[in-house]
Amino acid sequence: MRGWTRVVLNLQSAMQTSVASARPHRFKIVTYNILANKFAVGGMHAYCPDKYLEWGYRSKLIKEELLQYDGDIVCLQEVEDSVFRSELKPFFSALGFEGLFQPRQLPKPVKSPLAGPLDGAAMFYRTSMFRPFKVKGAARAVGGLGFHFAKCELPPAIKASQGKEGLGVFWDSFFKRQEGGVMSLLEHRPSSSPVLAVCTHLFWNPRYPDVKAMQAAVLCHKVCIRLRIHLLWMPLSYLR
Repeated sequence: MRGWTRVVLNLQSAMQTSVASARPHRFKIVTYNILANKFAVGGMHAYCPDKYLEWGYRSKLIKEELLQYDGDIVCLQEVEDSVFRSELKPFFSALGFEGLFQPRQLPKPVKSPLAGPLDGAAMFYRTSMFRPFKVKGAARAVGGLGFHFAKCELPPAIKASQGKEGLGVFWDSFFKRQEGGVMSLLEHRPSSSPVLAVCTHLFWNPRYPDVKAMQAAVLCHKVCIRLRIHLLWMPLSYLR
């Protein structure tokens, strides 16, 4: 089990973090699977007393731990929609962060292990360190882009293998998955450099490493497409 250290939650102290005092061209990224409440109380963690699994108890500890990490970009997985809107977004907003959220693809039937409130991937970035990247000729800054692996464009070599003998079961497993993520093209204020930030949640089950590997390949392909599009708009000074 993860060991917890009790600390005093001090939002005022965290809000006074000075970006200027940090090394100007460095930033910190934090990623954390916070375990959606529907998975915590669903019987998979019977070894742990129920009171420690309840969201009301875990929520405060998670926020305290995130404050200690003091990340400039925070990527969270298994975030329930209501938790993002009512807890995490206000929490990070008070610390000077903007947030993006992408739920899983579709609600599952009641009998599914994924039944319950939709969860997904959330990403927060410190606005004193980053801002949405603006491209010349665009009416507004480049916003966040949500995606689902099963709906992403496949790389040509992979697409050619669809439907071939022996791969039917694999593709069936791949396209049934609901995982996805969110990405956003940001500008790092101290260096004026573009940063493509991506938060995702690959399929967890160790019995399906092929599905996880394919999700990773599709994600890399999508990142390349996203970057290729924006490279056409970037000033040469960004590409040196």
